[in-house]
Amino acid sequence: MAGINNTVYRKTNRRLTEEQIQEVMLHGTATYSDNMVQIVKEETVNGMTTVYVPRGMQKRLELPDGTCVALNAESQLTYETSQFGQNERKVILQGEALFDVAKDSLRPFIVQSGKLSTKALGTVFNVKDYSTEEMKITLLSGSLKITSQQKTDSVFIHPGEQAILTNQQELRTVKIPQTEDITSWAEGNFYFDNQTLVEILCELGRWYNVSVIFKSKDCMNTRLHFKAFRNESLASVVELLNYVSKNPVVLEDRTIIVGK
Repeated sequence: MAGINNTVYRKTNRRLTEEQIQEVMLHGTATYSDNMVQIVKEETVNGMTTVYVPRGMQKRLELPDGTCVALNAESQLTYETSQFGQNERKVILQGEALFDVAKDSLRPFIVQSGKLSTKALGTVFNVKDYSTEEMKITLLSGSLKITSQQKTDSVFIHPGEQAILTNQQELRTVKIPQTEDITSWAEGNFYFDNQTLVEILCELGRWYNVSVIFKSKDCMNTRLHFKAFRNESLASVVELLNYVSKNPVVLEDRTIIVGK
C-alpha cells in the first residue's frame, strides 16, 4: 500500500486553539470539527503499542516486520513493541483494517479481533469488526485460516472469498464477485455495491462523526448502489444519496434522519 504513515482527514478552514495545537504536537495529526479536535493517538504502555483512529480519520502505518496496515475510522490496533515478530506476529484489532502482510514462512501473522483469530503468512486481507455489524474478513490474495474462539471451528478462505461471523455466532464463507467495495475506503472512497441503507449510513456516521436516526425499520434494509469521495462534504454526500434512495435523507445539525 502506498503512502505509508500518511493520514487521511477532512480539511477545515478553522483555526486550532493553543490547546489543540499542543495536542497535534504531542500526537502528530488531527482534524477539527464542531469545536472538537479529532486526534490519531499512539501510546506505548507496558511494552504494548496502541494506535487509535477516531471518527472521521484514517491512518496508514508500517509494523516492525514490514507489514503495512491501513486503519479505518473508529478503529484501534495493539501490538507488542519490542517483542513483535520474535516468535509470532500478533496484533489485536477493534474496528476495520486492511493488512498487506510481509512474507515470513516461519512466523505467522495473527489478527485477533472480537471472537475470531485470523492467521496468515504473507497475504492481503481486510478485517471489519464493528459492534453494529456482523464481523467480516475478506481475502484479496494469499490464503487465510480463521478460527472461532467460541466454537473452536476453523475455515480456510481463498482470494475472492469472505468469512462472516453471524449474529448467531456461526462462521460461514461466501464468494465476493468484486472487492472494490471492500477496500475502497483505504483509497479515499465510499463504494457500496447492493448494500443495505443501514450499512451505508453506519459508515457515513463513522466518517463524518454524526448520529443516524431511522424513522422506520422498513427502510433500513433497502439495498443501494452508491459511490462518493470521502473528501466530499457531508451535505454533498447526503444530496447524492437522495438521488439514489427512495427514502428521504435529511441532515439536521449533526444528525442524519432517514425515512418519512
